[in-house]
Formats: sequence, C-alpha cells, structure tokens
Amino acid sequence: MNLDGRYSTGPIRIYDNAGRLRRQIESIGTDAGSSARQVGNKWEAALFIQERWRPSDTFWIDIGLRASRDSAVSNIRLGPRFGAAWDLGGDGKTLLKGSFGIMHRRVYLAEQFWDLFPTRVETRWDENGDGTRLFLPSRRPEEIDSPRATIWSVSATRRLGDRVTAHVSYTERHSRNQLVFDRIEHAPVALVPGIETQFDIPDDAGLFLNNGGRSTSRQLEITANIRVGQQAQLFVSYVTSSAEGHLNDFSLVASAMPDPVLRDNTRAAMRHDAPNRAVIWGTFHLPWEIIASPSIEWRTGFPWSSLDVYRDYAGDAQDHRFPDYFSPDLQVTKGFRFAGIPLRAGVLVTNFIFRDNPRDVIASIESPRFGEFLNTLPSRVRFRFLATF
Repeated sequence: MNLDGRYSTGPIRIYDNAGRLRRQIESIGTDAGSSARQVGNKWEAALFIQERWRPSDTFWIDIGLRASRDSAVSNIRLGPRFGAAWDLGGDGKTLLKGSFGIMHRRVYLAEQFWDLFPTRVETRWDENGDGTRLFLPSRRPEEIDSPRATIWSVSATRRLGDRVTAHVSYTERHSRNQLVFDRIEHAPVALVPGIETQFDIPDDAGLFLNNGGRSTSRQLEITANIRVGQQAQLFVSYVTSSAEGHLNDFSLVASAMPDPVLRDNTRAAMRHDAPNRAVIWGTFHLPWEIIASPSIEWRTGFPWSSLDVYRDYAGDAQDHRFPDYFSPDLQVTKGFRFAGIPLRAGVLVTNFIFRDNPRDVIASIESPRFGEFLNTLPSRVRFRFLATF
C-alpha cells in the first residue's frame, strides 16, 4: 500500500459580531509553504481460521481466530471470535444466540504518517486587538498501536404463532487504543503590532496523535415481524442506545471535508448518539400488481455543542440536541411487462408531510440567532424502475 499526496489549506478567519477578526488559522507545510507532501508505504498480512462444532442438531458453536500484522504496528494482532446458537425447543420456534469477539482496525496510511501533516499556526485577538500566536505541529509517537474493540451480544428470537416473530438483542462495544489527537499548547507568543518575527516552534507543543481514545456503546433492540394476509408483512422496531467516547477522532483532519477548527479532546456523547429510535415499515401487495411500502422513522436528535466567539466549546461538549427526527416515507410500484420482460416502475416520496428535520444549527453563543436550526432535510420525490431478467 502506498501514499503519495499533498495536504494543503488556505487561511481560515473567524470574525465576531462587530466584524473584528478574532481568530486566524494558517498552515506551514514541511516544505515551508502552505501545503505538505505525504509520501509513504506499508504492508499488511492477515490469516483467519474458523471451526464449527455441532454436538447436536439443536446446538452449535463457532470458534475463530484472526491474526494480522502490518509495518505500522510492531506486534501481531490476535482477534479471537466466539459464537453459539441454541434451538431451545428443537422445533425452530425459539432461537438463542450469543457472540463475543475482539476486532482490530488497521492503522491507515495517513495515521502512520501523521507527522507529515502541516503545522497549524493559530492567531487570536482579543477585543482590544492584542494578539497571541500558537504553533501546533503534527507529532506522533515512534510506535503506535492498532485500535481494537471488544464486542459481545446476546439475542433471542421467538415465533409467536404463525404470523408473529419477535426478536430481542443486546449489544455492547468497548473500543480501546483509538487514534485521537490532543492539543498540547505551549505558552503563546505575544504579537507586537507591525513587527513580524520568525519564532522557533517549541518541542512541547503540537497536535499529538496517540492511542488514548476510548468509546463505549450499548444497544437494546426489540423487533416484531407481523405477517398480514398471504403476502403482506409489517415490521416494528425500537432501539434504545448510548454512545460515548473521545471526540477528537482522526477523521476530523483527514476526511473529505475536514473540520476547520480543532478543539481540545474531550469525552462526551458521540455525534451519532441517539438514545431512542423507532421504525415501522411494511410491504403490502395490492391488486393490479401494485406494491406499497410505507415506512415511518422517529429518533432522538443528535447532540451538538455550543461555541464561543473563537469557535471553542462554550461549555460542556455536546451539551444540546437537535429536535427529534421524524420522517414518514412511501414507495409505490406497479409491475408490468414489455416485450415479455417483467418490469416494475413507481415512485418514492420521502417525508411527505414536509416536516422540518434540520441538519445544522447556529452554535455560537455570541450570535443573536444562537440555537436556530437550519438546513432541513427536504422532502423528495424519486422515481424507481426495476427490470428482472
């Protein structure tokens, strides 16, 4: 695997309500320009073995082991997996399952060569125009470890008569050694107006990549599958969950749209955390080869953080939530034939009640519009066409 690219960014400027420049973020590349070239390579190798033991027709066990190694990590990563299933009554009506496993994620090339990212130069001005400057080079330890997760789950599925199947499952995930970055700030350099000076970058300041990230998620799911008539089906699902961990994930700086402002690493609710979620969907066969597939989704809104004039956390991270999300959708298709080929065409309408489901918020506490939600997910009409050969 090879990496050959260039990371560049222009200056980012943040102004207050009075139009005064309060923060500026620039980059100094490894080649003394505004961009940094990243070149490197790595190798990976993995082996997986699995065995199934079935002592009876109603009970079986799966055991597996994955061993992997790459040039970014000095040790061999072992990931054992275990799973068991038991047909409780031997009649296929009650099935109990359990699983346990340790999963290792590879170290990505950009993480391995984190120190090739450009140095961030952050300048701040107070209300009087006095400024200070920080230099935050990208630094990483000589050796890094691969992130790993310990996952276990239990579930029970029960057929209640001929038309109803109920399913309950619980899953818990504990992630360790996650690669996150911490802002380690040296004493800022005071700026003298009208004087530009070349400062040495201190060795104890920077954006330090490390394996200190941790996260924990738990999920309880209850689902029912209901048969209606001969061909129609209705599904009802409810999930309660929690997800908490360190927020300064590597993806904030290496994704397709990196976050322009990097804040102090903290542990809080994850960005995808939604404690409650309910979904109802179904498939109904109507006359004239018409199939209607309605669905309704409701969930708790995702968390968001209030920010100060510098776009840093104004309080605890993830201290607010978006409004609850609610969207009823409907897909209707009709079957027909053309030249002997079975075809199906129809329409999908999402959020047909035109409910506001915002995706952005004005998070600055300095703004008179603080807390105003924006960029609602619009209602859409899409056409569907399916050909079966």
